[in-house]
Amino acid sequence: MPAHLALHIGVDVGDEATIVTPVGVFAVSTAGKLRTVLLRCIAQQPAAVIVDLSMMCVLAPANLSMFAVVARRRADLTGVRLLLVAGPPTEHRSLETRSIAHFVGVYPTLDAALASVRRPSLCQLVRRTVRRGVRDLESVRSFVGDACAEWACESIADDARLITHELVSNVLRHAHTDADVRLHLRRRTLLIAVSDGDPRPPKLVPLDQASEPRTDGYGLVIVDALARHWGTAPIADGKLVWAALDAPASKASLAAAAWRAGL
Repeated sequence: MPAHLALHIGVDVGDEATIVTPVGVFAVSTAGKLRTVLLRCIAQQPAAVIVDLSMMCVLAPANLSMFAVVARRRADLTGVRLLLVAGPPTEHRSLETRSIAHFVGVYPTLDAALASVRRPSLCQLVRRTVRRGVRDLESVRSFVGDACAEWACESIADDARLITHELVSNVLRHAHTDADVRLHLRRRTLLIAVSDGDPRPPKLVPLDQASEPRTDGYGLVIVDALARHWGTAPIADGKLVWAALDAPASKASLAAAAWRAGL
């Protein structure tokens, strides 16, 4: 790579957020490097990842869409907020023009971005840890049901309870680690995310291919049938399995408005 197209990337892991500072040229040849760093930072699951663009020269504005792709495919699914410090006015206009600000919070300064992280979030988020060796799935179902009731999502509560039950059951049966359960109502979607300490991705085994009869633990067969979509992603020291359900319109509208406002 020519020296004049180099991009150096600093990473500062703090208590409030991880700050990524790319210094140099953002071009076709360097966009992949920045994307890899962002995914690695998000995998550590901080409260937010802030990218300070103030010292980055953009040669290929079209590649700025990379931030929206990262936010939609990884940050949204792990609950990690991805925020941008726009830098010079030209960069701010490029982000607005390309509708990137619809998916990523954009702020004029680093201080403004950090202030946003400190503000209480209007997006609904609850979490619970299920300890390995403690097969208390009834309390997990109650936890999900209570969250759905509080968020006026009773119409999808049964599906949410069943999906969470199966994801946690898979962790206890196969990963043998703690299960971190997170429910997140955001942008017209109720996201159910369960992380564990086993990096091996889960396998969807159709019922007609099961090696033995089942009375429980239909796992991803049920998740696949009920969720709008689901997936898995590697995280630090393990994996994350997530499933998305369509949220009722009234609460979804509130969450979407809060998300667009960066709250």
